[in-house]
Amino acid sequence: MNGIDLENSDQAYFQAVEEIFVELRGAPLLLSPTDWQVARRWHREGVPLALVKRTLEEVFAKRKERGAQGKISSLRYCAPAVEAAWADLREIGRAHV
Repeated sequence: MNGIDLENSDQAYFQAVEEIFVELRGAPLLLSPTDWQVARRWHREGVPLALVKRTLEEVFAKRKERGAQGKISSLRYCAPAVEAAWADLREIGRAHV
């Protein structure tokens, strides 16, 4: 994949992540350049969008259960959970090889 294709691929992945995040948030928000870097790292590490979606849903649900006030305003807030879920999934994959 050349640089242009990779950037386009990153952009498509980011847009998908952004749509998931905004839908869960329930309010419009433009994600920051730092959030773009988070999503780009996930994409380049091969984190599946399905895993991102499932993990973001869990983060939002747990926050709601705790009765936390305010809305999540950054993808960075969710990054540790996504990265932990990705590490767990890779570990499971290694265990079955």
